[in-house]
Amino acid sequence: MGIFEKFKIGFKKSADNIASGLREIIIKKEIDDKTLDEIEEFLISSDVGIDASSEIKEIIAQKKIDPKNNTVNEVNKILEEYIINLMEPLEKKNFFEKKENLNIILISGVNGVGKTTTIGKIGKIFIENHNKVIFSACDTFRAAAIEQLEEWSNRVGATIIKSNAGSDPASVAFKAVEYAKQNNINQVLIDTAGRLQNKKNLMEEFKKIGNVVKKSSEGAPHEVILVLDATSGQNIINQLGKSASLIGASFGGMVSLCTAGDRECSDLCNALVMVDIGIYPNEEGSNEILKFMSSGSKGFGSLEEASDSIASYLPHREKPKDVSGLKKNLRLKEDGRYYWHWDPRFIESRTSNRSDYKLRQKIYAESVNIPTLLIRGALSNVVTQDEVDDFLETIKHAEFIEIDRAVHMIAGDRNDIFANAAISF
Repeated sequence: MGIFEKFKIGFKKSADNIASGLREIIIKKEIDDKTLDEIEEFLISSDVGIDASSEIKEIIAQKKIDPKNNTVNEVNKILEEYIINLMEPLEKKNFFEKKENLNIILISGVNGVGKTTTIGKIGKIFIENHNKVIFSACDTFRAAAIEQLEEWSNRVGATIIKSNAGSDPASVAFKAVEYAKQNNINQVLIDTAGRLQNKKNLMEEFKKIGNVVKKSSEGAPHEVILVLDATSGQNIINQLGKSASLIGASFGGMVSLCTAGDRECSDLCNALVMVDIGIYPNEEGSNEILKFMSSGSKGFGSLEEASDSIASYLPHREKPKDVSGLKKNLRLKEDGRYYWHWDPRFIESRTSNRSDYKLRQKIYAESVNIPTLLIRGALSNVVTQDEVDDFLETIKHAEFIEIDRAVHMIAGDRNDIFANAAISF
């Protein structure tokens, strides 16, 4: 018997455990109170979780099961419906769709949970949906990890970027992103070595990979997937690690505010830093930004032309001698013109009724109870004194810093001061 046949048998045993356990409890029995208690006890012992086990018990108790039908099958249907109802709202329906721009996905998780296999399966669906896919073999530590990912790349038809075992994982990630940009590839899946959340040196290595791809591509990594073992129970919560400090500018700040003010997510946050964005932006100032965004809707003939557009919008900022840095904010399309890297649908959406969104933002702001800092550029037209006053009145414990000679794009004007203010806080 080959090793893969042994694996299949082992996986089948694991998959059958819950089904066979329930069958032993239910078979030849009516579902009375004693049986319900046994089902609940079995589910808890299988690490389904106390709350979920209790809910499933109640659903089975309330469900009228026809004694003429197979009781085991009926209970299995209830479990299936429960799982679908639980997971369906979390589904990202557009995840596998073809992406027009480069999309970088960083895969993380502890040892042995199936990160590399997950990459293979995701890559297969990406390719079926007409994406061009790269696998980046950044697990340079585990024996045969590179070979395993290479096998998956051969099976599904993905390109693989690899190096020698023991090499720097961040350098492999960098090569993969650069290759993707040069060869018009739109999906990069980065495999990483398994690491426990309490191993600081390994976590720093993981952070380095993230920093490298961030410098190579605007907004990267665009997705971070944490692969978990469904049988690990409460250890999953520990793998998520410590709560995070949220630092957001513009839309990132508005999303961070919603997260910090959402009761279901607030435990994941330990601090909130809003960078030149209040509870909502100043209407007049944001309209000026929209006007600037719309002015580039037909694209630019060169990077120099795009630089002139910025200089006109931000006359206080010295025009750079080298405009090549604008490449990270622009996309060169088939017509040979450069376009800003933002979704034009955003501009269209701004014409809709905004009262609901303002009310929602206000409700989230009123629920924020973690340490909060608002940073404003002194020349900003997006956060005026009115927005500052409203913010500090709503989130009364918040602190406030103003950065001299900076407009809405604070990090571009006074990045050193902005960074020091955020880190100090």
